[in-house]
Amino acid sequence: MKKLRILELVEDWHPVVGGVTSVVSRMCDSISPYCEITVGATKPPKKNKNFIDTENYQVIRCQGYYSAITTNREALVDFDHKFRKEIEKNKYDVIHCNFPLSLYRYARRLRKKYNIPVIITVHGMFYQDIYQATKSKFLASIITKAILRKIRKADKVWTVSNFAKNFFEKFSVLKDCDVLPNAVKTPKDTADSDVFEKFGIDKNHFVIFSVCRLVKMKNIQLLIEAMKFLQDKPITLVIAGKGDDRQRLERLAKNLKNIKFIGAISEEDLNSFWRRVDLHAFVSIGDTCGLTQMECAYFSVPTLALENTAISEQIVDCKNGFITTNNPEACAEKIMFCYDNKELLKQCGQQAKLTLFKSYDQKEVIDNILLRYEQVIEEFNKKNIK
Repeated sequence: MKKLRILELVEDWHPVVGGVTSVVSRMCDSISPYCEITVGATKPPKKNKNFIDTENYQVIRCQGYYSAITTNREALVDFDHKFRKEIEKNKYDVIHCNFPLSLYRYARRLRKKYNIPVIITVHGMFYQDIYQATKSKFLASIITKAILRKIRKADKVWTVSNFAKNFFEKFSVLKDCDVLPNAVKTPKDTADSDVFEKFGIDKNHFVIFSVCRLVKMKNIQLLIEAMKFLQDKPITLVIAGKGDDRQRLERLAKNLKNIKFIGAISEEDLNSFWRRVDLHAFVSIGDTCGLTQMECAYFSVPTLALENTAISEQIVDCKNGFITTNNPEACAEKIMFCYDNKELLKQCGQQAKLTLFKSYDQKEVIDNILLRYEQVIEEFNKKNIK
């Protein structure tokens, strides 16, 4: 049977690693034995100009720049003839975009030129990013609707959670999209190390762990403000990751001894943290699907999430995780509840492994994606028989 030839387009790629990059990279790694994969992405930032791609599939790079609104790199397709030439010398059965910016516009041009179906996966609710950039709900709504109108011109639209699907439907623009949950690999059996000692964390403390890109949408400020109510308790908040908001967050936490920023960490150290921490905090207001809440569930660590968000969609409060409101005092009270009920915390962690990690079984998701690719191609060909 002929292998599918798939062009995956994503604005950011290694060594720049965010949620979308991680999702697409894992998917490509998983399906590459069964398909011919080509990835189109922006070039690494100047500080990483000597970075070399080592994937077992082709990665073609385009000139790019950082977008002030999305904080992602956006491709300068029209100014990079070499990129277009490299992409277009290959033949593809389907094009899969993972961000609604310049590479999606380029995909639609390829669709028209070569008669190839285009799929787009909407990974984020960019309304929040636009609102934070414009400080106007009106403008954020108008721009979001405009983006969604462009997105619906794809042959198929996917998103990663029912919460995101419902959110987009509220705009009365994008209604026909499918939900395909992200795939999660079983974490590698990395060597264990004493990360508490390595990063100067008190082993006798109750440790809350947050790992994410440090941007406003992740809502880390809520956790910092909540920790102000817990200064006299043996509780430490460890924040891992880097991003544009780190300096502001560090200023907010300047006088709080129970908060520690540790920057970006290795996969080995991340797994070692999961083996030791008591609670994972992921209080994002704009993510559509939280990878870390699934990854930590493998280690029986429960997640604290905000109510009415995509992160809390799969969580039942005090059953397989914990839910709080977007209020520092309420958040602090829920953390204290977890601290005071360690047996319940342990039970929730065990249930998280049974319900959150297994519900996103990688093989099942990958098989589903391959099937969906075939279906999109078949439907497109039926509509476009010449």
